[in-house]
This record gives sequence, structure tokens and C-alpha cells, in this order.
Amino acid sequence: GFHGVLMLLVAANLQRLRPVAVYIGCMNVLFGVFVTVIDFEAGLPVWWSLGEGPPIAAFGLVILWLVRTGVPDE
Repeated sequence: GFHGVLMLLVAANLQRLRPVAVYIGCMNVLFGVFVTVIDFEAGLPVWWSLGEGPPIAAFGLVILWLVRTGVPDE
């Protein structure tokens, strides 16, 4: 829940908080990659590993794409 509220707060003022949005996007990508590696190393089922980390990383990429194309710089 805290992640969703943070995303709403940042999106409400994206021009001012653009660096925060970029940071959130980058950290989601990295976290998704790390979770995927950890899941495979822990021996979790493939369906679990592919259903947990890659969507997190993809969400981070979407955030970065939206930040880049969504609101022009002042």
C-alpha cells in the first residue's frame, strides 16, 4: 500500500518530483532483477520466479518510460 500511495503523490506533481520518479523506476528494475535471481537461487518453482521478479522490473521500466514521455520539462 505504501508504494501505491507514494506513486500517487509523485505523479500528482511529476514536474517537481521527476528525480524521485526516476529513482523509483530504477529501483524497481533493480529490485525485480535481484528478486528473480534470488528466487532461482533459492530453488523456487520457475513459474513463481518468473511471476514475481520480472513484473516488478517491467513496472519499473513503465515508470521510467512514462517519466520520459509523460510531462515535458519546464
